[in-house]
Amino acid sequence: MKNPKFFAKSIALVLVQCMLVTAFAGCGQSGKSSKDASSTPTTGSTDKAKPLVKLSFYNYGTVWPKAGVQDSPVFKEIENKLGIQLDFVNHDDSKFNVMLAGGDLPDIVSSISLSYEKQFIEGGNAIVLDSLLETNGKDIKKNAPSDIQYNKKYHSNGTGKLYFLNPQLFSNVVSTQKAPIDFLQTAGHYVRWDYYKELGYPDVKNDDDLLKVLAQMKAKHPTTTDGKPVYGVSGYNDGTLWAYTVPIFWGLGVRDVSNTLLVEDDKHSEDIALGPNQWFFKCMEYFFKANQLGLLDPETFTQKVDNYKTKTQNLQLLEVSMRNYRQEGVFAQKGIDGGFEMIPGSSPNYLVSGGKDAALGRTGKMNAITKSCKYPDRAMDLLNYLYTPEGARTVLSGVKGVNWDIVNGKAEMTDDTIKLYNTDKDFQVKTGIGFFSNTVGLHGGLTNPTDNSYLDLLSYSPKVYQSRMTNMDKDYVAKYNATFPSEALYKEQDKGNMKLVVTGTMASGFMDQPNDDVKRVVAKEKDILNKAAPKLALAKDKAQFDAEKQSTIQQLKDAGMDSVVKFYDDAYKKAQGIRDEFMK
Repeated sequence: MKNPKFFAKSIALVLVQCMLVTAFAGCGQSGKSSKDASSTPTTGSTDKAKPLVKLSFYNYGTVWPKAGVQDSPVFKEIENKLGIQLDFVNHDDSKFNVMLAGGDLPDIVSSISLSYEKQFIEGGNAIVLDSLLETNGKDIKKNAPSDIQYNKKYHSNGTGKLYFLNPQLFSNVVSTQKAPIDFLQTAGHYVRWDYYKELGYPDVKNDDDLLKVLAQMKAKHPTTTDGKPVYGVSGYNDGTLWAYTVPIFWGLGVRDVSNTLLVEDDKHSEDIALGPNQWFFKCMEYFFKANQLGLLDPETFTQKVDNYKTKTQNLQLLEVSMRNYRQEGVFAQKGIDGGFEMIPGSSPNYLVSGGKDAALGRTGKMNAITKSCKYPDRAMDLLNYLYTPEGARTVLSGVKGVNWDIVNGKAEMTDDTIKLYNTDKDFQVKTGIGFFSNTVGLHGGLTNPTDNSYLDLLSYSPKVYQSRMTNMDKDYVAKYNATFPSEALYKEQDKGNMKLVVTGTMASGFMDQPNDDVKRVVAKEKDILNKAAPKLALAKDKAQFDAEKQSTIQQLKDAGMDSVVKFYDDAYKKAQGIRDEFMK
């Protein structure tokens, strides 16, 4: 608890300020639409004790593991440091649109999509931050200069003012080292490593080799130990094409572009079906080949994601699409010395994240202070804190002396915190670590200048990596002379056995938003491809597959996709210029 004398003085000071300001504007009013925060009194950005205030916080798309005010060490530290208590509000699509239309949003909103930019500005929902930046945002000014200029120029509705800030900046002001390597890559061909080992580690240099290996696994293990059928390849229908495309895209060296049917690498973008590489059809050919070999789960195109997850938990799949489905806990619970790993040769051009200067962070996932906020200066204090190494470290790694400490000159997570992280499903709620990491201004892969250690010690610490290693992980890294799973891919690249496509700030984050006509045609494309997917995968032979492919292409052209392809080609070229302008 704060010193009562300081607390009393702070209250007295604020009361005096309110009395003075009331004569002109009224203390604590949020003001008119799209107001400039210069009209609001600020307490300045100092370390002096400030009266405790509560700020509501909303991350678009997030249902929190625990809504409301948090009482974990991270949030107590923020409360003690800043005098701010955060009240987390769950996302709800319909309620959000009502709040947006009525101008009754929570105090801080993060992960705002570019599609909402106009409504936030023209509806007066986001306040102008320029004056607050001067009084309460000195660290944002210091650590995010390019982000500030970018958002003023391209996301101000032509006003040249600052409404938004991007999170997770790989700021070269803070640190100039390359981004670290994740413990595991997000998506791809994760296969049963224990069965692969049982087969004697046969050579895999492409997806045809992989399917042959999966067929050999299935021949040896047609059912689970409790008699459930085993499948080599599966997927799920969630209304998008994600499960049928994205994990394979990564293995082909490209990634999907959010809210579009585009893929991109560092140099170009193209439509997934009508682009020169026809990536969608390459993905569907993988499912077609799997079906021809008797490996495809018959419910691939009808089951929902929950059914897919159940099958991963039942260990019915020989290949899973994401690291989240590796089910290490299930293997341990069942007493099975098994697990899923990525065979490097199955993805000869694998896409990996990080490693390049992503100085503008997550473009299109913006932070804003709303006009509903009664304490915009204090909200800016919070954002400013999140753009400092100290604040980012606290949110991403916890409290010094509780969750991490300095050992031999380097920052390390404590053993107790690592144990809790690896064993307690309520880790985020109990510690607060990573609870609202999407809002943090600095990327966790930056190093803190004061201790030369990563801001996110939990995600990038060798000590944590070793604590996460299963028996299968240890066997896997030993085979590739690596120290943790993702490093194996880099080792294989060094040997010339595969190529890694490293991404940084991709141009898609700077693209113009499509108009309604483009959106309507893209919706048709999505429907056409969703209907085509099972027809392609379940074709009786290659001739029928090719015929379905040509039919699908013609349907897309008839739907007006040529104009959409041109729109996105032009938008992407323009976006590349914007990215390059701010990435110098």
